[in-house]
Amino acid sequence: MLALLNQLIENPQQLRSPAVQQPETMQEIELQRQLNEVMEQQPVVEDTANKLIMQIASARYDTIGPEEYETERLRRYFESKTPMAELNAEILRETVSAVTVRKKKTIITLKNGQAIEME
Repeated sequence: MLALLNQLIENPQQLRSPAVQQPETMQEIELQRQLNEVMEQQPVVEDTANKLIMQIASARYDTIGPEEYETERLRRYFESKTPMAELNAEILRETVSAVTVRKKKTIITLKNGQAIEME
């Protein structure tokens, strides 16, 4: 388990959110349609385009699930740590929600729901 956590510390970008990407909402589709119309008109009305871009970003932000937030938190957490010589209880407590030990395999489930196994 120590090697697995050190691997995450050395390369936190391998963390993945197990959540499925949400499809675009009707609101996002409509806002994107409006933005496309504004961008096709010359000269482009920058204030209107900026407002639509911010509304699209806000709509997309609202669809982000807790797994994505937790994945980003874990990435930042692991980025701030240095590899360990021995298992650190604080890192374990802050990042791991479950440990499953089978015959020749250890599976850790991170707090974002991602399961990582090691033989």
